[in-house]
Amino acid sequence: MKKLLLLASFTFLSMQAIRAQTQFGIRGGLNLSNIAGDAMGNALRSDIHLGVLLKMKLVKSLYWLPEVQYSAQGAQSPNKVIKAYYNYLNIPVMLRFYPNDKVIFLEAGPQLGLLLSAKVSNISNTVSVKKEVRKEDFALNVGLGARFNSHIELDVRGIFGMSNTSLLPNPPGKYPNRVFQVSLQANL
Repeated sequence: MKKLLLLASFTFLSMQAIRAQTQFGIRGGLNLSNIAGDAMGNALRSDIHLGVLLKMKLVKSLYWLPEVQYSAQGAQSPNKVIKAYYNYLNIPVMLRFYPNDKVIFLEAGPQLGLLLSAKVSNISNTVSVKKEVRKEDFALNVGLGARFNSHIELDVRGIFGMSNTSLLPNPPGKYPNRVFQVSLQANL
């Protein structure tokens, strides 16, 4: 019985220590995206991203941030007549480092994107292209930002897709996603 009580006490105290060093947050902002690689001549498409995260302290200045976010991505022709709309559920797993008194931070980590929908539109027509687009998108994220107080942070992040988005054999080539994000994060 003493061992069980000791184990329960240790578990309770450990959970309190973890809880004290973990914050829940929401994150959202602007996406500027395109399809890079062999897809020459397309322009940036602007849209949004919105999600939730956990911010867990690992050591003094290093945090682990698993996130889940909706991200509207894609590209458009330079004249904005043809637009590609790729919507993803992205799961980035970031490491965030605060080198100077926890004001400025650097972050990096991998990301898995799960395709929710894919459409292409022109002036008069919109068609689904979900069957022609890869269902998973692996990416590397890098960014930097600033912490204004314990609840508000602003960051910019580059997302560099490592997967070919197209499943079509023609035209041949690689078509990875590229996204630039500007985000506001509220830690609750």
